[in-house]
Amino acid sequence: MGTSTGKGKGKSTDATATTATTRTSNSTATTNPSDKRRVVVVVAGGPEGARPRVHPADEPLLLADDLAAVRGDGCFETLLVTGGTVAKPERHLARLGRSAAALDLTGPTPEQWRAGIDLAAREWGGAEEGMLRLVLSRGPERGGAETAYITVAPVA
Repeated sequence: MGTSTGKGKGKSTDATATTATTRTSNSTATTNPSDKRRVVVVVAGGPEGARPRVHPADEPLLLADDLAAVRGDGCFETLLVTGGTVAKPERHLARLGRSAAALDLTGPTPEQWRAGIDLAAREWGGAEEGMLRLVLSRGPERGGAETAYITVAPVA
């Protein structure tokens, strides 16, 4: 579907450890099929290391000084998922790898991304079409690990 890379020049003047929040429905709590549901899978970073894990969709994920949020420093790919099947993952992973290399980001390995994609597609399930987005950020402005995660949301 699409890719974007960005490397802004701005600096944040207040890089605190607070979190930015977007409120969405947790996929496990949704019972009405017409409700907007979301799936979030963390691929790398945090205490779990590189093992993909489901993250509650209604809880904050990014730090307030994450460079993807502060200055658009990262890249992403958007894939179609239907009935647990993801369209052209290898093509999207190759493009994400090229985008990451252009930004000097290492990110998770293709195998780690694949494991995260598989987990996100299983969590999404069902026949409803979803947008599966792979996101890689340089991470917190103050330094530290890159941020890598996957979201799945209904196709608008």
